[in-house]
Amino acid sequence: MYRQLLFLISLIMILNLKIFAEDGYYIGFLGNSLNASTDSLMTGLELSLKIQDENKTDGLIKSVFFNENNEEILKEIKNTPNLLAIIGAFNEKHKKIIEEINDIPLISISKDYIDFNNPNKQNVFRICPSDVQLAKDLARFAVAILDKRHYAVVYTEGVNDFMKTAEEFSETIKKNGAKVDYFRSVEPTRMDFTNILLRLRDLKIQSIFFIGSLEQAINFAKQSYEMKTGALFMSTSTIGNRYFIKKLKNEAEKSCYADISPENLYKLKKFRSFLDEYYKTNKNIDKHLSYLYDAVSIIKLCYNKNLKDKESLIKGLKEISYEGVTGKINFNSSGLREKTDSYFYVIVKREILQRKLMGQEYKKFMEAK
Repeated sequence: MYRQLLFLISLIMILNLKIFAEDGYYIGFLGNSLNASTDSLMTGLELSLKIQDENKTDGLIKSVFFNENNEEILKEIKNTPNLLAIIGAFNEKHKKIIEEINDIPLISISKDYIDFNNPNKQNVFRICPSDVQLAKDLARFAVAILDKRHYAVVYTEGVNDFMKTAEEFSETIKKNGAKVDYFRSVEPTRMDFTNILLRLRDLKIQSIFFIGSLEQAINFAKQSYEMKTGALFMSTSTIGNRYFIKKLKNEAEKSCYADISPENLYKLKKFRSFLDEYYKTNKNIDKHLSYLYDAVSIIKLCYNKNLKDKESLIKGLKEISYEGVTGKINFNSSGLREKTDSYFYVIVKREILQRKLMGQEYKKFMEAK
């Protein structure tokens, strides 16, 4: 049902763009009309624009949906009048859009696609942590809180995100006085890690950080457990799902990762009133929703400062300083957010539990480099 609704919304908005061109501005959302996540985020975008707050715009900003599967999407974007910005969970398959659109702010609410933040592109902004930032924070967590001193880092070849994330994890471990005793890549098709694990067992590795496909992560963790390496298995949020636990069962115990949001978005106190309204019309919720809300808020803030033309709006976003539901928002010269919070998770007794840092633990984590 939601797929049909998204299609109708998109069609109606396209047909009526010229009608509203003189008195309306638009925030676009890039997504897949066949995806439940898009349904959640489009609901969030519509509601964010309706809520009356300090950034009131009297209904003059409307939403428009851009279907990423539309072959004419670039033409559609360029022909949309008064388009303030495009929000989306940008990834590598959107590369052509990112390269071709240079004058409209593109705001990513996703951790994916590290190359999105090309320093030569002045119109790109990432409002949530990237995989690189999550890896850095996970490394700080591993050394400062879990007190692991000897690490192995293994990543799958052929994906730039994997390589850069592995390198960032490794460098952060070293900065904090621990050792990376083993660092290497593996082929995308490799599923048997016996020889690697034999070496890691000999090295007495205390923690393994692996980044690759979910199936590879499952095999690596399973074989590590069966070979009794005794190493803690760490990865990206790829392993943060019931499928990983179902396949591994007790072998998933103590596996951990970092992610972009708390286990329950109600833990973001300033976001609760929005969620109360959201749940009245949509029971499905996407973890990117709080970042989408903040993205809409900063666009509205620029709009109310009369920063409506593309050049002024990009400049305004670069200079923004705003206290959002996800914390303080300001961007560096590459469009990366200056400060973002990572959330840590540990699998315990076949359940995914958030590992909160408080008191002395929080202090030790913040002191880590």
